[in-house]
Amino acid sequence: GTILNEEYDTDPLLWQKIDHLIKRGVRVSMVTARAFSFCEHLFCNFSKDSMHAFDNGNSIWKIGAKYPNFSRYINKRVVLKILLLLRNVDCRFGFSTGKVFWVNNNYFKEIKSYYRKGEFKLFNGNSLNASVSSIWIKDLDEIFYKKLKMIIKKTNISIHEDRKLKKRSIFLHSNKSGKGKAVEYLRKIYGLKTKELLYIGDGIGDIEVADFVGLLCGVGNSDKEFSKEANYISSKKYSHGVIEIIDRMT
Repeated sequence: GTILNEEYDTDPLLWQKIDHLIKRGVRVSMVTARAFSFCEHLFCNFSKDSMHAFDNGNSIWKIGAKYPNFSRYINKRVVLKILLLLRNVDCRFGFSTGKVFWVNNNYFKEIKSYYRKGEFKLFNGNSLNASVSSIWIKDLDEIFYKKLKMIIKKTNISIHEDRKLKKRSIFLHSNKSGKGKAVEYLRKIYGLKTKELLYIGDGIGDIEVADFVGLLCGVGNSDKEFSKEANYISSKKYSHGVIEIIDRMT
C-alpha cells in the first residue's frame, strides 16, 4: 500500500532494489488493505513462490494460485443488508470477492480513468453469490453512516475510517484477522523469526504489525500516529522513502 498510494510516480529503482533483495534470498511480500485485483499487475516484480496479503490481511495468496491460501469473509447476511442500504445512497462503494473487485456506477465512473481494465467490474445490483472479504464506501453522509453502524453492530466486522479525506470514507472487513496476523502467518510459512522481519507502512492500520516484526519502518508521508510507533521514518516520501529504508537497513 505504501507503494500503491502513488504508484504512477514509483521510482523504477525501487523494483531494482527489490529484485536485488530477492536474489540475495530475502523474502519480500506485499501486505495491504487493497484488493487482490489492484495488485496483481505487480506480481512480476516478486519471486514466483512468494505470498502476499490483501484486504487488510483477510486474504492471502501465493502468486499463480487459483484460490487463496487463507481467507476471512464478512457474514453474507450482513453483506446483503449493507448492499441493500447502499442502493439508496448517493455514494461510491466497492467490494472484494477474492480476485474480483466490484464497484457501483458512481465508483466505476471514477476509477475507470486511472485503474487498469480488468482490475474491477461493475456491480449492477444483481444477487450476490460470492463471499466478500472487504467493502469500501466513500462519500457516505452522517445519516446513512449511523444506519450502517447499526447493521454491523455485534457482527464480525471491523470498521476503519480514512481520516485524510474530507468526506467520510470507510473500509469494512472481518475482525478475525488483520495485517498483524497476516504478517505472522507469512512468517510461519517462510520459516522466519520475528526479529528477522522488517515492515514498511504509512498508516494507522499498520500500527498493529509492530508486535509481529523486528523493525517497523515508515515513509516520510506516514500518518502521525503511525510515525510515533515506528522504529524509523524515512526523510523521503512514497517509493523514494522505501528505497531509503532498504538502503539504510540492508
